[in-house]
Amino acid sequence: MENTCVYAPLVLFVYNRPDHVKMNLRKLNTIKCIENTELFVFSDAAKGEDDKKAVEEVRRFINDFIVNESKFKSIKVFLAETNRGLADSIINGVSSIIHQYGRIIVLEDDLAVSDDFIEYMNDALNFYSNKENIWAISGYTFPMKALEDYPEDIYIACRGCSWGWATWEDRWKTVDWDVCDYKNIKFNIKRRLEFGKWGQDMPFMLDANMYGYNHSWAIRWCYSAYKQNRYTVYPKFSRIVSNGTDGSGTNYQKKITKYNSVLYDGEKKCVFSDVVVNEKIRKEFRRHHMNSLGIIRASIKWGLVKCGILRHKRK
Repeated sequence: MENTCVYAPLVLFVYNRPDHVKMNLRKLNTIKCIENTELFVFSDAAKGEDDKKAVEEVRRFINDFIVNESKFKSIKVFLAETNRGLADSIINGVSSIIHQYGRIIVLEDDLAVSDDFIEYMNDALNFYSNKENIWAISGYTFPMKALEDYPEDIYIACRGCSWGWATWEDRWKTVDWDVCDYKNIKFNIKRRLEFGKWGQDMPFMLDANMYGYNHSWAIRWCYSAYKQNRYTVYPKFSRIVSNGTDGSGTNYQKKITKYNSVLYDGEKKCVFSDVVVNEKIRKEFRRHHMNSLGIIRASIKWGLVKCGILRHKRK
């Protein structure tokens, strides 16, 4: 359906990290255009007894924030009664909201945003809405040497990013979450290399997902973009920094620094344009996501799993 709102809805997914939720919402509460933005919060239920107290604290804070602090146009909270996990929460939550509005902006609880984040996202959604080669908008980017003398405000990559992103319903609904054609890439070296042009970790992440070793929604999302030859728009200067690589997150249970970025604090509006793939950026993007030893280990492991020599968690 057509989007009739000036501003896309913002959807926030939270779980059991009250400190991150507090920082996230209080930062959002200070930025431009937030008073025109509808917020939808999806709070997952505790997976076990160990998480109950933290989940309850998150939910209490959100209620207090709505009553005492919020500057959003409106806030609606969805409280899961049973634990769904991050992947199912995002797939189902995004699907329900994007169907109502036609477009969406998505955050997780461990992200901090720039002052112009909402403005940047909405301007990008408007500019690229009819550009069929564009899959999504990313708010995050990591520092690259290739960007130092890059003249544009944005670049494109055939790899999405789950750290602060936006998209449209007509793109989102094309994702095959079951990856029914996995057999077409499972042993196909050419396609695996093509899928890995923006990071050779991606085909192995897809393997892990299909065999039950991870539950990533994002790798399936990226695979659909690759198959459709569509691109994600990235800012030259990051509008997102993540606090989730501190060891508290679902996907990063050890502290890492390779994804550290610098939050944009300028006043200049981002200028959007129709750019093509920059090979210097692509090569650096691929190197950044490349771990040679990890690729070797993954190649051996998934070769053994696929051949039935090692057990897999699910078919």
